Amino acid sequence: HNLPAHLIDGVLAIYSYTIQIPPAFSTVSALMNDPEQRLLQPDMVTKATKWQKKVDNALIALPASFDFTGVGYRGMRFAFDDLETRFVEGDTICWYTFKSLATSPDV
Repeated sequence: HNLPAHLIDGVLAIYSYTIQIPPAFSTVSALMNDPEQRLLQPDMVTKATKWQKKVDNALIALPASFDFTGVGYRGMRFAFDDLETRFVEGDTICWYTFKSLATSPDV
């Protein structure tokens, strides 16, 4: 490989997010999206947040050509009665787990 040594950890972190065996993302996502399990497994929450931080830092370190600017759509099972006031156009939304977005509203 031709990667500089300082980028290898980041590349491996991003790769760990994408693989299915072992299912790092789905395992972390299931834990972080379950309030009861987060309380029952605080040591796993600590490990999960460290892994998330490593992936997040690796994504931030990517060149600007990987940045997306535009409208993103996310399908949600939960329906908010106050959708327009809860999600105001132009606001930034921060999730505590990684989430996927689509560029098409047909999600």
